[in-house]
Amino acid sequence: MSQKEAPVSDHDAFEKLPAERQERVIAAGVEAFGRNGYQHARTQDIAARCGISKGLLFFYFRNKCDFYFYLLDTVREKMVESIIGEEYWQIDDYFDVMLYCADARMDVFDRYPYLIEFSIRAFYSEHRDVSTVAGRWMYNQVDELLERYFHHVHADRFRDEVSMRDATDLLIWLGDGYMHQQRSLGRAIRLDEMMVQFRGWCSMVKQWAYKPEFL
Repeated sequence: MSQKEAPVSDHDAFEKLPAERQERVIAAGVEAFGRNGYQHARTQDIAARCGISKGLLFFYFRNKCDFYFYLLDTVREKMVESIIGEEYWQIDDYFDVMLYCADARMDVFDRYPYLIEFSIRAFYSEHRDVSTVAGRWMYNQVDELLERYFHHVHADRFRDEVSMRDATDLLIWLGDGYMHQQRSLGRAIRLDEMMVQFRGWCSMVKQWAYKPEFL
């Protein structure tokens, strides 16, 4: 399969299933890919975990790669749903929004215990079927999310030479470096510890990114 773009297929049959059955399949996929990575996750194990046949799983999804990218999209949407609401739109400072989002996402991680491992493996995937596409997919999500959900934020608080995307990239790089360090040391990624770090990063990046009168 070409790495030029993520696979696209019709998932209507799956999305017409009762929400509880969809949830079982999604949770089983997140767990399998989180535990084993893309290469070693077995679709027969995923199907058995959620109580369906492998053939039925492939009736809903074209192939393993299609299912994988469906999970990435679905997890992203579930995170957005957990965040976006009346309270969200009332917060107009970029760094306050970032901290609010980080706190709100914790509920989604509670629902999917293997979501952090799934996300990390997706970010660092080395398998040829998904590595380039997954990296490009994640990078493009930043522009899309900033455009859709940060248009109410005061962009004029940033210094003239710094954009909202610059600040976002820097926070992503700090998170990436933290996760890489933890993985290199053989340590588990603990979300509570990472949240403490994230608050410090936001404070540091704000000092760099904002005009003095907004500090």
